[in-house]
Amino acid sequence: PCIAFGMAERQDDLEGEVDLLFVPELNRWNGRTEVQLRVRDFRQAAAG
Repeated sequence: PCIAFGMAERQDDLEGEVDLLFVPELNRWNGRTEVQLRVRDFRQAAAG
């Protein structure tokens, strides 16, 4: 799973393939621990 705080206004930019800048982190919630990706930025992937 991944999370991208503060990027809701950019969700329409998520068509097709994208390049992600992210940081892996541990999410501890409700007695469970999971690795998640915290998205820092994204852009449309280059064609080709």
